[in-house]
Amino acid sequence: KYTSYLQKRGFSVETVKKFSIGCSKNSTELAQYLIKSGFDIQDLKDSGVIGVNNYKEAYDFLAERLIIPIFDVYNNPIAFGGRIITDNKDLAKYKNTQQTLLFEKNK
Repeated sequence: KYTSYLQKRGFSVETVKKFSIGCSKNSTELAQYLIKSGFDIQDLKDSGVIGVNNYKEAYDFLAERLIIPIFDVYNNPIAFGGRIITDNKDLAKYKNTQQTLLFEKNK
């Protein structure tokens, strides 16, 4: 889905690499990977990378989306923007990382 979406929209491989564009395939894979890699759940939540549901389960806040990093003036990634790449009508078309200490959407 990810590759075909990018091709359909005219993205070249060079553009994808230059802007570090990626994707989130589902709501669990990223969270599970980061936790298994030793990242603290609270730090991930505070950074806006994952959410935690009412059952204390971690999930990818930007699931099923094309992911575009948002950089600060020093070229450090501080947040992510996501655009839906599936036909899931229950999800918002566009979504950004939740507000964090480093990222405030309107600024």
